[in-house]
Amino acid sequence: YLGYSNYIGTDISDDMLNICREKKHQVLKPNELQYRFDVILMSHVIEHIESQDVINFLEFYLNKLNSDGVLIILTPTFYDGFYNDIDHTRPYLPHGILNIFTSNRISRSYKSNYQIELKELKFRRTPLFRYFMSKRFTHGSDYVSVKIMDYLAILMFRLSFKFIGRVTGYFAVFKKA
Repeated sequence: YLGYSNYIGTDISDDMLNICREKKHQVLKPNELQYRFDVILMSHVIEHIESQDVINFLEFYLNKLNSDGVLIILTPTFYDGFYNDIDHTRPYLPHGILNIFTSNRISRSYKSNYQIELKELKFRRTPLFRYFMSKRFTHGSDYVSVKIMDYLAILMFRLSFKFIGRVTGYFAVFKKA
């Protein structure tokens, strides 16, 4: 997959594991992992974890990461469509994660024995759409004006080299310290 020959996927859903196995991917439930890894990729995962469980979740995988290993997190941030996936519990921003997994914590209530360093951070940006959700779904009388405003937002976004927009997610690379 993507040029890698030695990879393992994990999921807690039997349905998802079966779909992956049908595609000939090697997948396991998290509690079946017997390996240590150089890289762990979490793509659109942590936003599904309840806040009281996210520390234990991340610590579980940091324990599976080799020293000097890399944890990559891709996740949406809070935006108007965040809760369109009913499974999303909350967004976790990179500095909130660092607050738990570094010695330079603001919070003294939550901490981990694992340390990570932020090595790279890129934000995903999108145009500033006007969100009149009822008009988008019902195609009310004002639907045309909403679409025109959306096209203008896209134009501003492109002409400003994505500066005039909003952050809707990020890609972060953390190194285990």
